[in-house]
Amino acid sequence: MTRQDYELNTLMIEEEYQLETNHLTEAIMGVIDDCRKSIKDDRDDADAIDIHSIFQDAYARLKQKRSLRKRTAMHHHSDHRGSPARLESRGRRQKNTPAPHNIHAPLSTKEEDEVENDFLQMKGISPKRNGNPSRR
Repeated sequence: MTRQDYELNTLMIEEEYQLETNHLTEAIMGVIDDCRKSIKDDRDDADAIDIHSIFQDAYARLKQKRSLRKRTAMHHHSDHRGSPARLESRGRRQKNTPAPHNIHAPLSTKEEDEVENDFLQMKGISPKRNGNPSRR
């Protein structure tokens, strides 16, 4: 390869580079112009919106109070139309609700063992089983 060929190839590559750079610059500027136009249009649209009415509607919804009808036990049974057995089972279910666990009460030995076993399992150590050898 001669010096002239080298310079010719260099000039061709530089021209291609300049063309690509110009093309990309034009594309980027076009996108920027489109964004500017859309922002300007959005601003114009925002000016056309009546902000006062939007806030007025929002506050009107907040001020509306929904009043619920109080139902008596007699009213509830007359509308229910269910079988008496169904009503009894519902009453039993409500009576048998367990008392909430007192988190401040001391743990029983069984609970302590369960907590210790869970902790050992999390650490990857096989827990002790009441004097029995580990099953793992």
